[in-house]
Amino acid sequence: MNSHREMNPMRCRPFGLLAAASAVLMFALGAPVLHAADPLTKCQRDTEKAEAKLDKAVAEHGKHSHEAAKDEENLRKQRETCYEHIHEWWDGKDQKWHHDDDYGTDLHNHGPDSD
Repeated sequence: MNSHREMNPMRCRPFGLLAAASAVLMFALGAPVLHAADPLTKCQRDTEKAEAKLDKAVAEHGKHSHEAAKDEENLRKQRETCYEHIHEWWDGKDQKWHHDDDYGTDLHNHGPDSD
């Protein structure tokens, strides 16, 4: 008779699967939290949504419409919110961040009439 116990690979398999499933679950649940915690990413994403909404309003109703004016104001507020929190604001048209030195002039020149 064999004096040592042989390890049965089938016996460890459920624990390995459980560990792998736990790792995938922790990554899947943790990734959105890390993503949402990044203020630059959140600012950029929210600003791009506001820019897209303004572009849609301009395309559907014209750049001097009530809808475009409302969405332009929302975009301005979004950029101001970013600036208040991170002292930068995102411009999707130029695909760049703007900082303190150009905040006062450039923020108000990126609406539907800025082309």
